Amino acid sequence: MQTHRIAKVQSDFLDEFLLYDASDLRLQKGQRVVIETRGGFSTGRVRIEPYLAEMQEEEIRNLLKVIRPFSVEDAEKEQILFQRAKEAKIYCQNRADESGLKLTVVDARFYFDGSGAMFYFVAETRIDFRELIKDLAKRFHIHIEMKQIGARDRSKMICGVGPCGRELCCSTFLKSFVPVTMRHVKPQGLPQTYHKLSGVCGKFMCCLTYEYDTYVEGLNILPKLNKRITTPLGPGEVVGHNVLSMEVIVLLDNGEKIRLSHDQIKSKGLFG
Repeated sequence: MQTHRIAKVQSDFLDEFLLYDASDLRLQKGQRVVIETRGGFSTGRVRIEPYLAEMQEEEIRNLLKVIRPFSVEDAEKEQILFQRAKEAKIYCQNRADESGLKLTVVDARFYFDGSGAMFYFVAETRIDFRELIKDLAKRFHIHIEMKQIGARDRSKMICGVGPCGRELCCSTFLKSFVPVTMRHVKPQGLPQTYHKLSGVCGKFMCCLTYEYDTYVEGLNILPKLNKRITTPLGPGEVVGHNVLSMEVIVLLDNGEKIRLSHDQIKSKGLFG
């Protein structure tokens, strides 16, 4: 084992969080840097400042390197590549349409050293894009890669605002996607209407998973719906829950509705 200085960096090119060889560079959290990737140079942002870690010699050899802190000259170069990528995206979409390929180009990104480019696209089926790659390589004289992505990855790339009025979770802090299904909906008492629960990607909103475990845990503690219980105001039936405040709504036999907290139920032994 050897001690080596590493940092965790998020690549702008592939949107990955990886450990990088920080060498003797003085880096701060949030600082932009120029980094290596498997395909060429890219830019990134430091997420965890350099620290010493014990690693195997082979692990150290496989580390990609932080090349340098992002400079004014790098910012100027980035603008040139950004404009070039915009033009390349339009060209790629036009050529795909002319070739009858049913795909939508989401983004184009050039490696920072200009050695290659990655084109991201969405399509309903698998696409044979070999001829399109040849066309792009001939047009730009660089190595070309194409990557088919899903609807959620598309939203993550293009950013946007969700139904809540805030910037999309996937574009801000989510590092990975987990499957979201109807099973996440029912325990939370949400309307089981697909379009009301869908995000801009057309899939179930990622935030449906955030409180799911809390609801499941709470519902396992609270008395079930339609259960008969005894309350300080008389017998009644559980007709609703407020899981986040751990309350139950009880319809008394006299027609009155009351709210009882979990603590009240537990301390008074009201499950009946």
